[in-house]
Amino acid sequence: MKKAISIRSVIPNIITVLGLSLGLTAIKFTLVQNFHSAIICIVLAAVLDAADGRIARLIKGTSKFGAELDSLADFVNFGVAPALMLYIWDLNVYGNLGWVVTLIYIICCCLRLARFNLTSNIVKNPILDNFFTGVPSPAGAGIVLLPIIISLGNFSYLLDEAQYFPVIIIIISSFLMISKIPTYAFKKIKITKAYVLLIMLFSVLLFGFLITYTFNTLFVIGVMYLLSIPVSFFHLRYLKNKHNLKTDSDESLISEDVLKYNSTYIIILKKFQKKNLSHSSKLWLTRQLNDPLVAEAKKQNYRSRAIFKFLEINEKHQFLKNNLNIIDLGAAPGSWSQHTSKINKDGVNIALDLLDTKPINNCKIIKGDFTSDEVQNKLVNLVEGKKFDIVLSDIAENSTGNRSLDSMRSNIITVEVMKFSLKHLKKNGKILIKTFSGVGNEEVVDMAKKNFSKHIFIKPKSSRKDSKELYLYCIL
Repeated sequence: MKKAISIRSVIPNIITVLGLSLGLTAIKFTLVQNFHSAIICIVLAAVLDAADGRIARLIKGTSKFGAELDSLADFVNFGVAPALMLYIWDLNVYGNLGWVVTLIYIICCCLRLARFNLTSNIVKNPILDNFFTGVPSPAGAGIVLLPIIISLGNFSYLLDEAQYFPVIIIIISSFLMISKIPTYAFKKIKITKAYVLLIMLFSVLLFGFLITYTFNTLFVIGVMYLLSIPVSFFHLRYLKNKHNLKTDSDESLISEDVLKYNSTYIIILKKFQKKNLSHSSKLWLTRQLNDPLVAEAKKQNYRSRAIFKFLEINEKHQFLKNNLNIIDLGAAPGSWSQHTSKINKDGVNIALDLLDTKPINNCKIIKGDFTSDEVQNKLVNLVEGKKFDIVLSDIAENSTGNRSLDSMRSNIITVEVMKFSLKHLKKNGKILIKTFSGVGNEEVVDMAKKNFSKHIFIKPKSSRKDSKELYLYCIL
């Protein structure tokens, strides 16, 4: 008869698997651009990660299997998931370079966990028990996700002037995880009875702030943790000097195990800077890494290069003015609404999308389907029963790789936008809609001819040459 397994050893593993499920769910939310829920999943995974090991030790349910499972879960939850979140949120605009720094972070997280597993059984001086070597993976994930957390809170204005902040933060977090910089572990901190009630009160306040001001509180916690790193560094040096412990002044801040890896990283970056590439490779790199419109959009604090298509069309047709009711359908990430909100200072600006859109000054953000009656009723209320002067749409279906199918799917959306406009647009109102040449375009042309006094198809110079996209400008 096989020996039964104690339930004590199963409970911590169940908690670990639940944490892993949260990490995988965060990836799922990221793929549909729901960064709000993705961040919550990572935070909850971190809470479960902190709980499983302590519960295992408390109920004496530790096991080698549990330790290995915990390490693999940490790699997914705090290595893969946060890196993909930041890549999809912003780093993808840097092309291959964005992907390289994403890989760097994931591998550094893996190396950090491997080092922890190797050294976890080494007996340390009790003074060193309250310090980690380098930033632990959950904290590294928190640092990497700071740009997204900032954008979801009330501090999003901090990102306006920080063009390369996500790139910088992922490199910093990668370095901190594989470094030998001591950071507080908070494992064996003892609290005197006099401070127990104070700690309990603080915990309640923290919980209240997390529930009420989730992302603002997470941002403050992240900043406080970053500020604690230099404090922990000098604190450990002080303790070592006080207790005559060995201090190697010439010791590298990076673990010797990963020095070779960082040399490889530098070589990869140098390869990207070489100019002796083939013509096709140069074109590809220019598009992916050095698109001048991508760089210019960032320089002007716009969220995407699509703004230049809008500016080019408006410069010719001069439809954008102040004191108008303007709706931007499929607004995310929001570059068109950024501009209309600046010009239309005294009017109503609405940005609507199925995806999350970061806050924009002087613009109402709505998440929903513009074809639904519920959303349309909400829009009517926002303009106090009036109609719109301008309807904008830069919606495009995700590419399937089949150009004919992509054109057909996108032109179906174009027709729906035109139907929306006929219902909610003022007389002499204007629409600007993305459409595509190819399958389904005939229906778009036919509908424009029958229902609008003027229509014109425009191919902006800022559109990519290999793109089949056109813009339909109509006057009702």
